[in-house]
Amino acid sequence: MAVRGEQTLKIEKSDVNYGEIVDALNQSMLKVYDKNPLDFYEQFVLGNKKEETDTFATLVGSVTEFLLLECECDELEFENKGGEYFAFFRGKKGGGQSFLLADYLIEETKRNESDGFIERFQRAFDKCIAEDKYKKKTIEWALDDFQKKPKAGGDSAEDYFNFSIENIGKRVIDDMVIAKSKELARMLKEDEFTRNFFLGENRMVKFPIEWEYNGMKCKSELDQWRVDNVNKIAYIDDLKCTYDNEAFEYSYLKNGYYLQNVFYIYALRWWLDNNDMKDYIISPGMNFIVADTSKNKRRPLVYKTSKDDVNKSFFGFSVRGVKYKGMQQLMDEVEWALKEGIF
Repeated sequence: MAVRGEQTLKIEKSDVNYGEIVDALNQSMLKVYDKNPLDFYEQFVLGNKKEETDTFATLVGSVTEFLLLECECDELEFENKGGEYFAFFRGKKGGGQSFLLADYLIEETKRNESDGFIERFQRAFDKCIAEDKYKKKTIEWALDDFQKKPKAGGDSAEDYFNFSIENIGKRVIDDMVIAKSKELARMLKEDEFTRNFFLGENRMVKFPIEWEYNGMKCKSELDQWRVDNVNKIAYIDDLKCTYDNEAFEYSYLKNGYYLQNVFYIYALRWWLDNNDMKDYIISPGMNFIVADTSKNKRRPLVYKTSKDDVNKSFFGFSVRGVKYKGMQQLMDEVEWALKEGIF
């Protein structure tokens, strides 16, 4: 799907800083409420937000997105700009239990920095035990494993931990993450299925929008939206990286992407209406551009939602007997819960 026409409508990058918008709902918060209202209360009312633990897949997704959307696959620009968001760990993060222990210790340190090291280490060790790691091992054995250098050379889990703590506020990535991300970004930019999404001047990337729904303050950050000025149509694109992009329809339900589908459309509709573009329409559904992170190196695929999908995402729907609440019901429930203080 290419942007047609030669006219150019100059749209300035939004001066809204997404991270600084407070007391506003986003689609991820709706997902949390839908899953467990008490978690919503704990995280977004009391402010005890859970620390997300990065995985290889989530890091590859973030770096691929940054490379493609903000650096246009220019590796030099990535090196120059990436340091603001990522910390480049030039060693290799291992996949063994000692590095899982390091990740849990990083979480504990961020959450309880004032606690002693051994106290934090014990809690991280207990989490590993709960996942069947370090079976029949003592905490002393785990500490030695944590500090031990690999026999083949390289960095210990302790080296990785120290580097991560020195770079709190940034996401730590290693050479494996960078290499895989570069491969996926190039594939997305060059493959005939997806390359046209990343061509043309009328593309707005990482576009934050502060908007309202029935008087409720909301916020969204669109990966990308494009505009066809000849036909006055706006298109919303979202980049996903998944282990099996041929199973995206399962992920669409499991990860609540149907809420993102309708939430982003309402956000952009609000922005167009408030920026002298009321006569522009939005393509009935979003384009989910899905890259495959597995060793199979499957080609990227594009899943386009329909007007019917958008309606279902708003009003709710059922699949094989499982009911999924739509945006309308969830927004009403959240509004009521916040007003009454009942979760």
